[in-house]
Amino acid sequence: MPDTPAYDVFVAYSPAEEDWVHAHLQPDLQAAGLTVATQEDFTPGRPKVDNWERTLTASRLLLLVITPAWLEDNWQGFARQLAHQLDVDGREGRVIPLLLQPTPEMPGQLDRLTLVDFTDPARLERQWSRLLKALGIENGVVLDDLPIGSLAPYAPLPTGRRIPYSHNNLFTGRESELLALATALQIQNSGVLIRTVVLIGLGGIGKTQLATEFVYRYRNFFRGGVYWLNFADPKAIPNEVAQYSDFEEGLLPNVIPHGSVKKG
Repeated sequence: MPDTPAYDVFVAYSPAEEDWVHAHLQPDLQAAGLTVATQEDFTPGRPKVDNWERTLTASRLLLLVITPAWLEDNWQGFARQLAHQLDVDGREGRVIPLLLQPTPEMPGQLDRLTLVDFTDPARLERQWSRLLKALGIENGVVLDDLPIGSLAPYAPLPTGRRIPYSHNNLFTGRESELLALATALQIQNSGVLIRTVVLIGLGGIGKTQLATEFVYRYRNFFRGGVYWLNFADPKAIPNEVAQYSDFEEGLLPNVIPHGSVKKG
């Protein structure tokens, strides 16, 4: 492995889990500050074996997304062999098995490793924390880590966050106002559990645009998520709050396999 790996984690999955990995798992790992490689990063034209070996060598850890389809996929069988070579006895913790769907039987070399179990929706939040810890993210990012000396870079909004506005690629300037928002939210006050900042101004001066830009730059620093509620109409407030009661899409990290939660 190189002295400085290009990726924190290489995610190996079967084609059946490709959509879930790219729509949910990868964005959430990136939102936690991790650099993530997948099979989409393989170089076209190279032998597949070479791509697997190169990507694994360039990664600090290997995350295996395990399902019945994964166990039957020939290339994932090759991934298991590479995993064994990467960490023969499992003592280095470089191979992390993530059980996404119940499987009848685990391969011998993986059966002795401790799993991260995503099969039970009721335990997902705790399992997500376990996964991040295994990947080297002990406590995630917190408000007191908000950078106030320079602007945080723009990044796509991760899954599990809701805002009714897309990022404005033409937004420019207002750096001092964005930094003032970050500073106001970052200031420590032991007597305050909830930090509130209010934007005041005439209609049309850009309050919504400023708030939207702030969300897209600083969304990683709010571990509980980012949720946009419109309280302009008092009668609509209950509906605004109720839309976030669906924990599959909102209140928990959005890593629940599609269809695994029954809505009553």
